[in-house]
Amino acid sequence: MTGFPGGLRPRRRPAWRYFDTVADNYPPQVDEDGRLTMDQGDWRAAQFFVNEMRGRRRVIDVGSGSGLPSLLVAETVGEVVGVDRAPAMVALARKRAVKLGRGNVRFLVADGARLPFPEGAFDGAELLGALESMDEALAALREVFRALVAGGLVACLDEDWESRRAKDPAGLLWRRFRLDGGKLYYQFVQRGPEGEVDWRYQLDSGSDFVRERVDLAALQREGRIPTSMQPEELDPDAVIDAWYDDSEKFTEGSLVKLFEEAGFAHVQSRVERVWESEVLLTAQKP
Repeated sequence: MTGFPGGLRPRRRPAWRYFDTVADNYPPQVDEDGRLTMDQGDWRAAQFFVNEMRGRRRVIDVGSGSGLPSLLVAETVGEVVGVDRAPAMVALARKRAVKLGRGNVRFLVADGARLPFPEGAFDGAELLGALESMDEALAALREVFRALVAGGLVACLDEDWESRRAKDPAGLLWRRFRLDGGKLYYQFVQRGPEGEVDWRYQLDSGSDFVRERVDLAALQREGRIPTSMQPEELDPDAVIDAWYDDSEKFTEGSLVKLFEEAGFAHVQSRVERVWESEVLLTAQKP
């Protein structure tokens, strides 16, 4: 991207910091009565991990986010330990565990590429959409490998980038205004062969620029509204903050190669519709 309003160049921000800011606005998934309220895609994703982890003694969930699928997996295993770098997401997962009465699952703030556990501490591992959000995907996989016992199983579900790219061959995905956690953003997303860059400019909703250029009533209703505006058209005086995160994306082939490079064997994969098109993969530590 070449245009920056008033010379303002966004800083890079790790993806986990974004998730740390949106935990309060995450889909409920667990209601006040302790019942799961997930959509069909969430159920399908969770069931994949339940089926693969069933009967394991101790399972680690790397990039555990809001607590799923671990809160379901916990019903069929001895213990689950979830780790995530976003403190707000860990706090959300802990609240959900209490609501569901899951006494055999705990969530910790930890870096997936530097797991605070000894070698061979687990016999199962879960990775749900985590690798694409990590700065060090290979390092994280090698840590999962280290933390597993010989014969330990890892299950991974990630977006199939090949299918997603086919829907957007030009590379530009969207430009839009959006509300997240009560904050107003102009968002510009670009896609390339192996990844995606998400640029965000936080805007002053009370500025003249926003009042003149953004339909705030529509935004309140929809949460997101498309725009043809380019970043260089933003008024720098209306920009409160600017940042971007970039993420590596995987095809079925590149994900298999990554697991093999990390040392895993018996790598099996398939592409299925879970939310859109996702790679479902399992592998073992020799």
